[in-house]
Amino acid sequence: ELIQPEYIFTDTGMHQVCLIAKNILGCFDSVIHTIYVKPNPQADFIYHHPCVGDVLYLNDITELPVEQKVINRHWSINGQTLESHANHAQMRIQQSGDYHVVLKLQYLNGCSSESEADIHVAPLPRADFYVNDVCQYDTLNIQDVSFIDSEGNNLTYLWDYAGKTYSEKKPMILADSA
Repeated sequence: ELIQPEYIFTDTGMHQVCLIAKNILGCFDSVIHTIYVKPNPQADFIYHHPCVGDVLYLNDITELPVEQKVINRHWSINGQTLESHANHAQMRIQQSGDYHVVLKLQYLNGCSSESEADIHVAPLPRADFYVNDVCQYDTLNIQDVSFIDSEGNNLTYLWDYAGKTYSEKKPMILADSA
């Protein structure tokens, strides 16, 4: 039975590989080959979490040794190729959901590596409120009807009234000017 051993080299450079073949009578032979393990930088990229309607920016941050060059760069999102083969790519996000991003790099020395990430894009919140007209010096009664997304994320608030800002969900605002 022929055995095909596998080994993963974690160090680059010259390595010796030895094979000793032995028969049932105890006779043996050996051979040694020297191989060169080429550097294979791990592909890596960064991104920001976009909102629906934003552009998703992807940037290759792979650290390469001076002698190493990328000869082919392939970006894909959910299996679809992006047009860019540069160290950055972008795509406008049209809907919420999960996006699987893959960066595949091929190096001048014949090695290749890839990096992938799952990016979640939450649905946009919808800001809205009801308010009735009030008399001067009365308290403005605001009814917030903003939509909290289906994922249960809480909203934060920033109200702006006459140059003053409030961060409460239901601020008490005095209508001090007519």
